[in-house]
Amino acid sequence: MARPPGSTVVAVALVVVATVLAVLVVVNLPTGAGSPEARPTGTGPVAPTGWVQVRGGERLTLADGQSFDLARGVAGGELAPGADLLLTQRADRLGVREPGGLAVVSPGADHEVRRCLGAGSWDGTIDGVHELAAGTDVCVRTADGRCAMLTVESPPDVVTRVLTFRYTLWERR
Repeated sequence: MARPPGSTVVAVALVVVATVLAVLVVVNLPTGAGSPEARPTGTGPVAPTGWVQVRGGERLTLADGQSFDLARGVAGGELAPGADLLLTQRADRLGVREPGGLAVVSPGADHEVRRCLGAGSWDGTIDGVHELAAGTDVCVRTADGRCAMLTVESPPDVVTRVLTFRYTLWERR
C-alpha cells in the first residue's frame, strides 16, 4: 500500500515536536529556569535548595534546665513536648533532640541557611557554652528536618545561667 503524499514529513514533524516537549519537561523551562529546588516556594524569604524562612526571634532567653521549641519560639520545661534544644549542666551544655545536630560555624554578617548546609562538623551537644563569645553562630538540624541558625547575644555565666540569643528557622518545601 502506498503512503499518502507528505506523510513522511508529518511523521518527522511529530517526532521533533515530541522531542522538544520532552526536553522542556525535563529542563522545566515553562515554570522557570534552573532546578525546581532553586525556584521560589512558600511565602518567606527564599534560600538555596528550596529552604524557606518560617520563624525567628530576637533577645530570647534559655535558662539552665529549660528547653526551647524553635517552631513555636517558646521556652519550656526540661522535657517540653516539641522542644528542639536543651540547656543543661549549669547552663554550660547545649543539646539538641535526636536525631538532630549542632554545629558552630564561622562568623558571618547574616543568617543564611547555606552557611548551615555547608557546616562540616555536627554533634548532639555543645559543651562549654559559657565560653561562646557574643556573636557566635550555631546551626541546628532539628529532629523534624528543619534547619536553624542561632546567634549568641549573651552567653550564660556561672551567676546568671541564662543564654540570650536570636535565631532564624527554615524548612524545606
